[in-house]
Amino acid sequence: MQLIHPGEAESGTESASEGPLTARLTDRVGGRATWAAAFGLNLVLLLAHNLKVFSKPIAENADFAANSLATIEAKHFTLLFGNYSRQGFRHPGPADFYVQAAGEWLFRDVLHLVPAPWNGQLLAILTLNAALLAGVAAIFRSWLPSWAATLLGAAVALLFIVQHSALIDSPWMPYIYFPGFLLFITAAASIAAGRRRHLPAFAIGAGLCVHGHVCFMLFVGALGALALWQYWRHREPAAHADRSLLIAWAIAALFALPIVLDTLLHWPGQFGQYLTYSGSDRAGGHGVRETLSFAFQYWPGGAVWPVVTVALVLAAAAAARFHPDPAVRPFLARCVAAAVGTGALMVVYTAFGVDSLGVDDSYTGYFCYSAPLMLLVVIAVTAADLAASRLPARAGWAVPGAALACGLFALTFSWEGQQRGQTGGEGYGAAYRGDPSLPKAAASLISQAGDKPVVLTFPHDAWPRAVGLLVAVEHQGHTACVADKWWTFMMTEDFICSDRQAADGFQAEVPLTPMP
Repeated sequence: MQLIHPGEAESGTESASEGPLTARLTDRVGGRATWAAAFGLNLVLLLAHNLKVFSKPIAENADFAANSLATIEAKHFTLLFGNYSRQGFRHPGPADFYVQAAGEWLFRDVLHLVPAPWNGQLLAILTLNAALLAGVAAIFRSWLPSWAATLLGAAVALLFIVQHSALIDSPWMPYIYFPGFLLFITAAASIAAGRRRHLPAFAIGAGLCVHGHVCFMLFVGALGALALWQYWRHREPAAHADRSLLIAWAIAALFALPIVLDTLLHWPGQFGQYLTYSGSDRAGGHGVRETLSFAFQYWPGGAVWPVVTVALVLAAAAAARFHPDPAVRPFLARCVAAAVGTGALMVVYTAFGVDSLGVDDSYTGYFCYSAPLMLLVVIAVTAADLAASRLPARAGWAVPGAALACGLFALTFSWEGQQRGQTGGEGYGAAYRGDPSLPKAAASLISQAGDKPVVLTFPHDAWPRAVGLLVAVEHQGHTACVADKWWTFMMTEDFICSDRQAADGFQAEVPLTPMP
């Protein structure tokens, strides 16, 4: 078995990092074919887990309905900011809402594949997640010397994600961040190890994260800067002529455009509110123990998480160090560094940025599940390649067989859970059913309002139903708005009543209980 010299592997250049072992099957099956195959498999699995999207119309409420208001603006190409924050501002960018708008338009308005607008949004997010996860698989495949390692790494990832299925099958924002961040740290590790062709994937992951939540300015800024610095140190002269760098710049410019426009048109835009919040007593101020407990709740171990976390990091670091192909070690080492960096940055964010550390606030860091997952994949792929290098030729089926067994177990577990209605996590994933009473209630209000706009008023605790009713009225082609301007941060200015609408519109009080 021929290996390249360790010194060459550490150089990080494109030519050095693609040794004979790594390139053996990559020449036969290109990166695009690998991505396409992974995308197809991911999409089939996600659709199988969400078959209701094609048959059961879902009337969204609560946060999903608030996001639908932004999606309505995105369908008219007027949306420049992201999802709402409970702190009263909007997050930086609208990328996910434009994806949802495209799905609603294509899958519902044009192709009529789904029975309701929200179903089209969900289908778009499932498609996006399948593409992002396929990008992760393609990057790993480009580095790994065997398909056995790729299959075992994918199977381990599948087993992990099955335990947190809403991370990939829900359009709730805290879950949406996970696939994009996983792609970002994987691409960051790859370019830090010298693969310039993964710069576009790096830009896509970074852009989606920053658009989704303001906290990613910390995570993307720190991890991305380190990755680009390492890439710059080890770049080769030909990199200046490579199209991937130009493509990455174009992607970055596209993501920056709405943020820049919103800031200039509404100076200082959302950034003034970010600074106000970060300087207030609401941000951070927690003790060391509660900060660490909150930041590492996404890692395995429960009450003994420090021991388990340290053991997992050490095992992954050893796996990266002793992988049988020296050409792969720089990439795996940087995957470990990205995971550890994510955990460390989550501690910083928790200490200085998160307002509340209650049990109900755990959604703040769901994207951090990517860190232990990354370490588990590093261990799995190294174990597979070590086994392949030591097993006799006739036993070469052992690792792919183990990967297949893991995959079948994960799918069986997932299917059984779905049959019991226990998938989706917190009712935001495949278990989400919306509020079926909303379309009928909206139709009743429209019939009573006649030509007048529907003006909604409601007690604070009725907001999940009120925003759902607002969306339902809009989806039925009638004008509706909310009377209380305090809700602008969630409903946006487009759905807050003008003085004339408030005076002349049909007044409707939204009760706490479902409307008849």
